[in-house]
Amino acid sequence: KLRASGSELCIGYAYKKMEDEEKALSYFKKALKTRSACVGKNDERNITILKELGDIQVKMELFDEAISTCKQAYNIHMLAPGGSDSKETGFDCFNIARTYFHHMKDYHKALEYYEK
Repeated sequence: KLRASGSELCIGYAYKKMEDEEKALSYFKKALKTRSACVGKNDERNITILKELGDIQVKMELFDEAISTCKQAYNIHMLAPGGSDSKETGFDCFNIARTYFHHMKDYHKALEYYEK
C-alpha cells in the first residue's frame, strides 16, 4: 500500500504539471488516504502530500480546505522532535498566513500566523 501511495502521488504530480487541478486534487487525496492508512495520520511522510494538496486547493480557490490542509502539516511538524523550533513549522505558518492574507483577506488571522 505504501508503494501505491507513491504511485498516486506521482500521478497527481503529472496532472498538476498538465494543469488538470481536478484530477491532481483527486490523486493527492487518494495518496494521502493510502499513505495515512499505512503510516498513520500524523506521520511526517504525509507532509509532502499535504503540501501538494494545499497548493492545488489554493489554485482551485478552495481556501478553507487549503487552510485545513496547511494546519494538518503544521500539527504534524509540531509533533516531530524539535517541532516548535523547526524551520518547516515556520514555513507552514507562512503558508497559512499567506492564504488568509492574499486570498481570504482576513488580515487579523494572517497576522496571528505571521507572528508565530
